[in-house]
Amino acid sequence: MIKEYSNVQIIQLLGERFRTYRVNLRMTQKELSERSGISVPTIQKFEAGNATNISLSTLLTLMRNTGLIEFADKLIPEQPISPYAKRQLKKVRHHGNS
Repeated sequence: MIKEYSNVQIIQLLGERFRTYRVNLRMTQKELSERSGISVPTIQKFEAGNATNISLSTLLTLMRNTGLIEFADKLIPEQPISPYAKRQLKKVRHHGNS
């Protein structure tokens, strides 16, 4: 399970998956670099699991340029308003001129 992985291990796993995805798109690292503006060495390090400090902006740029951006919202899923919060909203009273 991924929750048992360290941050470094998760980044390595994502890099491996990203490489597989890019290769399946038949896109070279150079082509991705030209499309995204991310250097080939950065892409190489990420895919090899050696870019353990990759910025979120770089990751999102790579995802955008390979069609993976639609999955970015899964990083922090939207949450419904909790029943507790709904109750707190209902308790708010506005004092008007009576």
